[in-house]
Amino acid sequence: MIPPGMRSVHALPRRSVSLGSWSLVEAELDGLRAALSQSRAGHIAIMSGSCYPLASAEAIDDHLADAPGCSHFELHALPRNTWDAPWANDGGMWRFEHRFLTFGDHLMMIRQRPLPIWRQTPPACLNLHGGAQWKVYARHHARLLLQVIDDNPRLRAYWKRMFIPDEACAHSILKSPELVGEAAATVLDDNLWFIHWPTTDPTQHPEWLTQDDADAITAAAQAGKLFARKVGSAQGTLLDFIDATCRS
Repeated sequence: MIPPGMRSVHALPRRSVSLGSWSLVEAELDGLRAALSQSRAGHIAIMSGSCYPLASAEAIDDHLADAPGCSHFELHALPRNTWDAPWANDGGMWRFEHRFLTFGDHLMMIRQRPLPIWRQTPPACLNLHGGAQWKVYARHHARLLLQVIDDNPRLRAYWKRMFIPDEACAHSILKSPELVGEAAATVLDDNLWFIHWPTTDPTQHPEWLTQDDADAITAAAQAGKLFARKVGSAQGTLLDFIDATCRS
């Protein structure tokens, strides 16, 4: 619940972002700084406009209170075979072992492929993990992430030239005891999103949810998922169903 006298919406300065680049991480960090300075929130959820809650605000609060001080990420220790690419069957390590061509905070790509400029060794302090960019931070983990990035310019420079750092930067830093100490143990592998991935090629983007997914969404909510994506504003019937069935 929003405490009396506190605003529920804070508009941040616009930032130019592009797919697969550090600019997306910077936008997330902007949001974390604002949430920490302008609220007393115990948890901070990272989501897009196509995410939709599957529970009321009170139920979400209650769910997160069951694991106080814990963050909820999709987490995969790397390398992992599902992170292979058509040009590299190394479990995604190609992302971490190259610097890629960038312009400012934006990654340069040709035909949806990043352009490596030289090889590099991932910093020894990192316990490499990856997962979806959609996550729920505990307040102290958000503060730790900002502190590590702000205090380590070389580490920031490493992530700035990586491919899709928003799928690995926070995950790896917060799962690295050398950087965050015992706090790494309270970043949980607990994905709170229901997402419908294509069955023919799960490396592609998630499917847009429709009324045909109503039963699966209900089951996901009953299993503890708190959000669904991708949900479009044109799916009014589905949104009404979720409000009546999952959020009542």
